[in-house]
Amino acid sequence: MKFDSFQFPHPVLTNFTDDINGELSFDEEIIDNEDSYSIDISYMLDNQILNNYLSENRAKIICEVNCSSTVYRDSFISKGKTISFQLDKEKLRGLVEFSSYLISKQDIIGYLNPNSHTDYEGFSFEIEPGDVLAYFGDFSFNAEINYKKLKAVSSFLKIEERNDIKISDFDINNDRIIIKLPVRDYSIYRKQPIAKNVDFAPIFHASIVFSALIYALQNIEKHEDKMWAQVVKTRLEEDEFQEFTLDSESGDLIQIAQILLGNPVNRLMKVLESISEKYTQ
Repeated sequence: MKFDSFQFPHPVLTNFTDDINGELSFDEEIIDNEDSYSIDISYMLDNQILNNYLSENRAKIICEVNCSSTVYRDSFISKGKTISFQLDKEKLRGLVEFSSYLISKQDIIGYLNPNSHTDYEGFSFEIEPGDVLAYFGDFSFNAEINYKKLKAVSSFLKIEERNDIKISDFDINNDRIIIKLPVRDYSIYRKQPIAKNVDFAPIFHASIVFSALIYALQNIEKHEDKMWAQVVKTRLEEDEFQEFTLDSESGDLIQIAQILLGNPVNRLMKVLESISEKYTQ
């Protein structure tokens, strides 16, 4: 739901209008369980009148959940300034959206908020149960992303054999970034001592995988509907990426790719050092 397209006959506290002076925000935590997601949300509300309504049980915070792919819709009510609830994974697919509001629980006759814009000066309002008093904002996540495996390269990339090419190539038009290898190259890659040996992983990550990821990051804005792009963008919300941007002009893409792959160049150097030691013994 696009909240900023709604018009209300009374002032509503938001972060994008000047109806009422005040601050509001929230912090959410999504815990990926085996059969469900645990959602914990804590809210901050800096407006004395609205805080009074909340503490006096005259208003409540409500979180609406919507999954358009499965037509799942539900709402959850706060206890004070926190909401905790479970969502069954079988009821969700694709994008799951959350919107949080402070709404009235009862009639409020002659509603006035001293922090309202001067346009409302001299006016009072009749508030009914269910009327929105404040809008905290939205967040979402993709239920098809396995958050437990989010840091694994396999969550956004795979290597495939192709018999119609002679030179390796990349395909980013699917849910995962695909590294396409010619038959001969793929047969070498799949040989037991190579494919099953974890010592070779840094070599693949620092060469083939790193190149594919850089190419994908350069084109991520054109593929936001693809699962690999959503996985990467979810990872980029973590603290270790806060100083970086996906703008190709910034030069951050190399740093982002290396962090996503767990510093592959450093791991490659350690592997090469180990190999060289065998030849010098």
